[in-house]
Amino acid sequence: MVTQDLKYSGFYWHFNEQTKKREFYLDHYINIKKNGKYVLMRHDDWMSKPVYSNGFMDSSILSLIDKVFLKSKFKSDYTLDLEKLAIYDGLTYCFDYKIEGEKNKEIQFIPPYSPDQLKLLGSMLDTFISKAIKTKMDTIPLENYKDRLSEISFPNLPPMPLPPPPIKKNQKRFNPADYKH
Repeated sequence: MVTQDLKYSGFYWHFNEQTKKREFYLDHYINIKKNGKYVLMRHDDWMSKPVYSNGFMDSSILSLIDKVFLKSKFKSDYTLDLEKLAIYDGLTYCFDYKIEGEKNKEIQFIPPYSPDQLKLLGSMLDTFISKAIKTKMDTIPLENYKDRLSEISFPNLPPMPLPPPPIKKNQKRFNPADYKH
């Protein structure tokens, strides 16, 4: 395998109703080394306690990783284009990889705006992560990596919506009963 190291993650910025702030949430993560050894973290349910495991990756996925990243030149960002009118309410993904003899590269993407090769590899890794339970581990130190993902993804967030204007004292309020069919 020519790809020395690959980190793949799916994350989300969610709005915390109590604090009225956005919070970074790492949904899943896998780190695959050149020899095929991996460590991963995933949540079985949204915001549940993370599950950690490790093992060795299937050679067909390792070959696909090399095939995708060796010859292709990808942009670093395939996330939501704020200039286009679109709605996307899913995870943002990141490939963070190092090819032998080259600098480390990062690609952020969401499936509807990404090249087919990234979608295919991401889909295969998502399936692998959701099903992989080889050797359970207690934890993986991910705080620094979460900070890095948070840092590179924050500039791509859409602006926060403005709160609705306050209701005036004598303002008529919407009542569904007033609108009969």
